[in-house]
Amino acid sequence: MVYKKKWRWKPWANTIAWYKFEWDAKDYSWNWYDLTANWNVSYTTLNWRQVVYMQGSSSWNSTKLQSANFARSATIPSTYSIWCRTNTTSGSYPNQYILFQSVQNASPRNRQWIMTARWNGDYRIWLTSNSWLDTWIYPYKWDNTFHHIVATIDTSTSKLYVDGVNVYTWSWTSSISYTNWINVWSNDNTYYWFNGYIWDAILESKIWSAEDVSNYYNSTKSNYGL
Repeated sequence: MVYKKKWRWKPWANTIAWYKFEWDAKDYSWNWYDLTANWNVSYTTLNWRQVVYMQGSSSWNSTKLQSANFARSATIPSTYSIWCRTNTTSGSYPNQYILFQSVQNASPRNRQWIMTARWNGDYRIWLTSNSWLDTWIYPYKWDNTFHHIVATIDTSTSKLYVDGVNVYTWSWTSSISYTNWINVWSNDNTYYWFNGYIWDAILESKIWSAEDVSNYYNSTKSNYGL
């Protein structure tokens, strides 16, 4: 990981995509994996920061930001980092919402994603197309507050961090190869939807250490009044 002074993160050789969401959904890693908005996506200022506002409001409304297909070889290791704030007024169905995802556009449609579940406020990592790794994190997270969520996946271990702290570790991994795309705040072309705000999403082909995650969280949390 590469930092400027005061531990400010910047893209480097292992950065696949970096979305600042400051009035656009461009990839500022300069790999050109820009995202295209679908359905009700807009931009606003919140806590003096520009953020993207995902306004999903129907169980069949696939509000999302999605990249075009691109070739990506073996993607273990991977790090997914995203800041998010969920509205407490979000609908109750469906019960799970995709935060950040890379999907393999070929059989068996393997994927890696971070998701959140409304019924108990937990965050999860979902690997392949049929299995999730539960965290059962409390307290309840639907609190109109920004949270920093990070998932790291390597050849033997998957980890989930919330607000700079490693909350769970699993001995389970999955790989993605072939042609794939990146999704933010939605499943791929199905009925999962979301109502909330996001800022600064990063995808890398290298594992962030616990120190990396903590440094990044501590260097950016003041942007949200934390």
